[in-house]
Amino acid sequence: MMKLPFIVLILRFCNTSAAGKGVTASLDAKWSSMPLLLETSEFVAEEDNEKFWQFVDTVKEITYLRGDSERTYCDLILKKAGQFLSQLKLNLLKFALSLRAYSPTVQMFQQIAADEPVPKGCSSFVAVNGEHTCSAGQIKKFLKRAATRPKPYLFKGDHTFPTNNPEAPVAILYAEIG
Repeated sequence: MMKLPFIVLILRFCNTSAAGKGVTASLDAKWSSMPLLLETSEFVAEEDNEKFWQFVDTVKEITYLRGDSERTYCDLILKKAGQFLSQLKLNLLKFALSLRAYSPTVQMFQQIAADEPVPKGCSSFVAVNGEHTCSAGQIKKFLKRAATRPKPYLFKGDHTFPTNNPEAPVAILYAEIG
């Protein structure tokens, strides 16, 4: 019984202190930060596919004007996203945007698009079962003969428009939101 108080007494008189050392980490990515609108759309898509398409419809005409501040543009994007997210999710979105957490996802989609052959004179285009065009008339022709061509592989993160017909041809739009 005498040993226990003695050990406590010795520990009290031993003045040991550990220097507090902080850890600082820096991470440099091989890509630049992506537009906030695209990162926001990826956040919304992760929440719900239908909300993603509603968000896209809501923000289709948002543009970053040279006179606008970056903060004004960000506030507008957050206001639009707030129509589809709870306050808690909106706070998580703000945090994710501050970390640029969705930049890799946006970069991945841009890399996939860069690997596709872009038709001449097109800034955005549609691929229907492997055929590419930016002409509305051509899209209709491609859709009519789509059954004769194999469907493309769709990735897990691809945004698919809701449809009731699983046999419908696959038309992939390569364009930037906004």
